[in-house]
Amino acid sequence: MAFTIEGVPPQTGKVVIITGASSGIGLEAARVLAKKGAHVIMACRNLGKSQPLADEINSECAETGGKATLVRLDTTDLDSIDSFSNELQAASITQLDVLLLNAGIMMVQWATRPSRSELHPEIESQMSCNVVGHFYLVQKMLPLIRSTPGARVITVSSLAADQTNPTDSINYDVFLAKTPEEYSKMNSYCESKLSCLLLAHELDRRFKQANIDAFAISAHPGYSRTSLQPRSDSFLFKIFLYATLPFSMKAEGGGLVLSMAATADRSEIPPNPYFTPGGFQGLSGAPIANGKMCAHARDDAQAFKLWETCEELCAVTSDI
Repeated sequence: MAFTIEGVPPQTGKVVIITGASSGIGLEAARVLAKKGAHVIMACRNLGKSQPLADEINSECAETGGKATLVRLDTTDLDSIDSFSNELQAASITQLDVLLLNAGIMMVQWATRPSRSELHPEIESQMSCNVVGHFYLVQKMLPLIRSTPGARVITVSSLAADQTNPTDSINYDVFLAKTPEEYSKMNSYCESKLSCLLLAHELDRRFKQANIDAFAISAHPGYSRTSLQPRSDSFLFKIFLYATLPFSMKAEGGGLVLSMAATADRSEIPPNPYFTPGGFQGLSGAPIANGKMCAHARDDAQAFKLWETCEELCAVTSDI
């Protein structure tokens, strides 16, 4: 039976953090989960833009017991992540049922963001936003994850991960801002989404090794029409979007994929879960839990190296 919004189970008493919850699939997932009774913490960069959306969600779910709380978070800024963690502590948040790593940027012009590494002080911006910031957020949230049986860390990837070369490793020279002349908006975006899958794979391994009752889950929203795609100025990518438009779906469809990943009964979560649309080429359709993932997204050596690189960039040693 196809998974629908009506099939989302009650989420009363659950605490959910969604990064990038002010638009697109993150906003749609926030709506669904709050309406089902969850306390959804919308972790967003632009509070002025996001506050009316949080107010709207609260008005929609007043009778269900759910609510939306807005807390500022910029995943390209490690200090912002520290502040976010401190705000949760000040608000006496003691559990975390779902951490939904959704924020992202796509095919932007060359730019860098600072790291905390003396050896590699700058990071390419897509890797900073989509990968490194989320890695650091997971480290900051580990105490809450440990204290919440069955907690879920959901990493949002993309079909773009499939476009990476299975025989090549991540281009660390571009990632670490050593060779900006080699930068390709498309390649770096694709590598950032492969990196999301690799880190989820490594997190799953570490959860199991440490006997932590938590799930590291990957997901992708297919071709969900959001504000993210029009920002890209890649001509070839725009051709692809136009050609595949008949197979696309509204943002609500991508939000439903994330909602299923967040709420499916734990007995229905398969090994190596990948929640995706179940239609043609994973572009659209009702969500499924066992979508097709490129094999090199589970490369143990690449995943371990990426994890260690993120530790260095964040100046943190993970305790799992």
